[in-house]
Amino acid sequence: MKNLLVLSSIILVLAVSCKKDEEDSSGNNTGGGGGGGGGSSLTSTSPNQYQLVTGSTTLTGQVNSASESYTSNDFSIGDPISDYIFGWGLINYINDARFIASTGPYSSMGLPATSAFYAFFQEGAVQEVGYGPGQWQFTYNNASGVTFSTEDFDQTGSTITIVDSQPDGSYMRVYATFSCKLFSSGQITTGHFVGLFVRD
Repeated sequence: MKNLLVLSSIILVLAVSCKKDEEDSSGNNTGGGGGGGGGSSLTSTSPNQYQLVTGSTTLTGQVNSASESYTSNDFSIGDPISDYIFGWGLINYINDARFIASTGPYSSMGLPATSAFYAFFQEGAVQEVGYGPGQWQFTYNNASGVTFSTEDFDQTGSTITIVDSQPDGSYMRVYATFSCKLFSSGQITTGHFVGLFVRD
C-alpha cells in the first residue's frame, strides 16, 4: 500500500499533527541553532535544506522567504493504528517544488520513549532506503506536479547515513546524506538534507 502519498499530504498541510518549523525574519530556521554553508561544512544546525543530484541535474531547496519547512508524526498509518511515521518536508511556494524525507512505519503501542527517538537518529548510523521499521522513503514533487518516490523502485543497496544530529526537546535536528533510486530504476540519485523531526 502506498502510504507515502498519504504522508505527503499530511506533512504539507497545516493540521493538528503538523508543526511548522520556527523561522526568523530572514527565513532561516531557528529550531536548534543557526549555521549555514554547503557541502562538507553542513551540520544538523544549518538551515533546513535539501540537495538531489541525478546525472547532470542538481535540485536544491532551502528555507527562506519563499519556502517553508514542516514536520509531522503520524499515528494513524498502518495496522494497528498505533503505527507511526516520522516525516519532514520542505515546500517552495514560488514553483511548488517539494521534498519529503520520512521514516517508518514503526509498530508501537504508543509514543516511543524520548531515548528511543533520539537513538534512531544516532550520528554515524547507516540505514536502508525502503518501507518499514528502520527504513527511509524520499519523495520529490517537481514544479509541474509530477511525483517521484523511492517506493516506485527496488532500493537494494540504497542507504542513508546520519552524519550529524542534535536533540532539542521533542525534536531532533538531522543532517544526512543518501544514495537511492528516486527518478528512475537505472539511475542513482545522491543527496543530502538538513531537517527537523518531531517526536510528539
